[in-house]
Amino acid sequence: MLSRRRFAPFRALFVAFLALSAALAALPSPVVAAGDAPVIEGFERVWARTDEPGARGDRTFIWGPEPTVPLVIGEPLAGLGLPGDERPVLYWDKARMEVNDPAGDVRGQYYVTNGLLVSEMVQGRIQVGVNPLRYAERAPAEVPFGDPDDPTGPTYRSFAGLLGAAPLAAGQPVTQGVDRAGRVSAADAGGVTCQAVVPETKHCIAAPFWEFLNLRGALFDYDSETVATGALFDPLFYATGLPITEPYWVTVKAAGKPTRILIQLFERRTLTYNPANGAASRVEMGNVGLHYYNWRYTALQPGDPQTGLDPAMRGAIGAISDAGPKFRYLPGAVAGRYQLLFQDLSADGSYGFASRQYHLIAVDSGYAAKPRGAGIILVHEMQHARDFNAIGNARNAKECYAFEARGFLTEAYLWQTWYGAAGKSPTGDPLEREENSILRQIRENPTAFVNSLIKAYTENGQCTAYARGGIPDRLLTIEGLPEGIAADLPTEQVFAALKVALASDETTLAAFAAADPTVVITPR
Repeated sequence: MLSRRRFAPFRALFVAFLALSAALAALPSPVVAAGDAPVIEGFERVWARTDEPGARGDRTFIWGPEPTVPLVIGEPLAGLGLPGDERPVLYWDKARMEVNDPAGDVRGQYYVTNGLLVSEMVQGRIQVGVNPLRYAERAPAEVPFGDPDDPTGPTYRSFAGLLGAAPLAAGQPVTQGVDRAGRVSAADAGGVTCQAVVPETKHCIAAPFWEFLNLRGALFDYDSETVATGALFDPLFYATGLPITEPYWVTVKAAGKPTRILIQLFERRTLTYNPANGAASRVEMGNVGLHYYNWRYTALQPGDPQTGLDPAMRGAIGAISDAGPKFRYLPGAVAGRYQLLFQDLSADGSYGFASRQYHLIAVDSGYAAKPRGAGIILVHEMQHARDFNAIGNARNAKECYAFEARGFLTEAYLWQTWYGAAGKSPTGDPLEREENSILRQIRENPTAFVNSLIKAYTENGQCTAYARGGIPDRLLTIEGLPEGIAADLPTEQVFAALKVALASDETTLAAFAAADPTVVITPR
């Protein structure tokens, strides 16, 4: 942890882990551990330089008020020479911060860099390797620049055919517009001209954007904790990258209303100009980080068009759906509402986790190449997500145990549907052996299963961190579980055993002691 004072967004980053670790919707530790504090410090330094409130004033955000989700994510990028070839990244409304060498100089200008998010979304590809550069093909982002439900405004895909457009000349009025289909038409320049052609990409930057990129203003010095005046962007294209399109007038839906703005796409950011705004916000950074995060991770249903979602995650969703109609309510419960990530959770001793607050489900990346392995973890977390949506979070320790019982019942039922009442044979890894033992216990001795569950979620502190007391009756029902589960598994007996075990605040310890030591449940 950092010894110096932390700014609000980064205090939130760590407080969230401490608070949420005590909840069913907990997030695990960050990808970077406490000993890797330079990564967090690097993120903090870059954010504070422009967006610390004492320096920013009424200036538009360069990054955003706080991270999109308080989680340092490990994203695959082969060739970095790092363990697992993953780089730590942090998402903001406006961009993604990333560190390619956590052992580098945290004070170095390029210790933290911006992701090439706009280029990836326009071209429909995700960088997965360096030296040599490698990309995973996806689909261009059908993400609008205004409100998320804008049905007619341009999207990133709209610009895919415009990357090689000839540049306007410096001083020439910007009299071109573009629609959702990528068609260019004449437009009123509104007094806006192009300022300068960038040789590297042969695109002309509109005058309002050129002025913005050359702004001087108040900047926060992290080490001295003082504010001084300097160039907002130094070097000029550090934050935005180079322009990849010409500027175009577009009409977007903003706050529910059609709004005419000028937009220009750069490698890493988008810039917009709205002459109707006040002087401090006429030019703004688009919400590229939020757009990309949703494009890359938002859950889909089987059959939905491809986005940026990992095909391995789509394979896990498909494995659940292929088990039959009784499980298809689960992908439907998360589609468009939750983000799905593969993350290395082995250090946390967990297979997966779900967060209602951040609409996030993570699955251990060790199962990315195993659709049913990832699917069996995912179905447990999807059951939580469904229950979060319908019921809300657990309110006390007893409800926490009941939430987990529902997740394991759904998980066991899917396992039985795939492999039969005896489970899979032969098994290939610890997760498969664990699934067999959970299914066997549920079928043969519901009380022993309940004791094993209570032991697991008492030992890891997840449920015991809640307030004691309470009655979990609202969760001890087959409502919201897969159709037919009560006929094929002793669901009611599991609920009855759980009710007995949680009859008083003292029985948790008794259940802990009675648990079968040969059955180990890994929390998820």
